[in-house]
Amino acid sequence: MLVSVLVQAASVTLATLLVSSRKIARTDVRRCVLVFSTTAAILLTLQVFAPAVAAKARRSMGLGLGLRSTRFAGIEAFDEDASVIRMNNVLYSGDIVIISSPSTAATPTAGTAAATVSAGATTATTATASGARAIFFQRNVTSNEIIMGPALDGGIQTNLSKLRIEATDHDPQVLKPISFGDTVYIKHNANVNNENTALFVKISDTLLSHQTGALFNTFILSNPSNAADTSYVQPGQDVVISNQASGGIGAGYMVIGTDSKITNKAAGVTDASKFDIGLERVAELGDRQLCICVSETLYP
Repeated sequence: MLVSVLVQAASVTLATLLVSSRKIARTDVRRCVLVFSTTAAILLTLQVFAPAVAAKARRSMGLGLGLRSTRFAGIEAFDEDASVIRMNNVLYSGDIVIISSPSTAATPTAGTAAATVSAGATTATTATASGARAIFFQRNVTSNEIIMGPALDGGIQTNLSKLRIEATDHDPQVLKPISFGDTVYIKHNANVNNENTALFVKISDTLLSHQTGALFNTFILSNPSNAADTSYVQPGQDVVISNQASGGIGAGYMVIGTDSKITNKAAGVTDASKFDIGLERVAELGDRQLCICVSETLYP
């Protein structure tokens, strides 16, 4: 039994050497001795006190080395399936977006909207297809109320960092398309005590940003042309937004008031304001799109 354990420990040591070193000549001999002695002690102990577990331990040591993430001869291998499938022209849970709406009060501007979408960002003009200048989903500078206002200084369209639509069952490890009729959150991030913090948009008397907690934060996106539509939402497509009843707040459709604030007082789809959800950055596995990269601003 002792000879068998020593041979197995030597095999594990050799396997460790091969998967962890680019050149055998650079291997730390003391590390090999440590691996050998530790493995032998573990296997011998298991063989004496838990023989049923010993066989599984040998297999896990032999086959598990480096399966999760190993480097051998400069090649990196993983046991996960790295393929990610994303449908074209479909809004996904966690996509970073810009929410806009045409302003009938704005001075018409000739031209049509132009947008270029890449893996990183979207740049767009502030002119809508009708020629009216767009207004954008923003935080009021004096409160947490959401307003629809013109682009800020420098052409910045929103002061809500990482604004996004998330499914209520959002999973950072799964790409989930958003359909009309889905229950969703409207979320954003903010600098809270020097931390990149995820927050909710909620409905009260008006729509509010920078909120936490479980109530008043579920919404539904609907097709203004067909309230029964359950197809995928496309970036740039007109949508109407309604909130679900919660606490003392009844369900209703969002409408932009003359004061630029948003309430849920629209009587129905036909009276609701239309919003355009533009894609700024696609969702990435692990919610990596929420990191604050170079040249990005995390607003308070």
